Amino acid sequence: MVNPETVTYKGITDLIVLFTNDSYSIAVFKWKGGVKYGIRWNGNESEDDKGTPVSHGIPTWFILPNEAVDNFIRINTKGERK
Repeated sequence: MVNPETVTYKGITDLIVLFTNDSYSIAVFKWKGGVKYGIRWNGNESEDDKGTPVSHGIPTWFILPNEAVDNFIRINTKGERK
């Protein structure tokens, strides 16, 4: 299993893991000049499992589109759009 705090693929800086559990992680970081949010599956207990996504054998983040993040932020705790 990959420690999400160590997943800093090429160009990712200022990584802050916002949520993690045994299954997946969500993070915010800087990439290509902007603040981005990413998600990844951490993998299983095997040391060889790099989770997903992986690029060229190196763990990375699936970068969420800005439009998706904006919609998540607009939804309040009751599941209603603000």
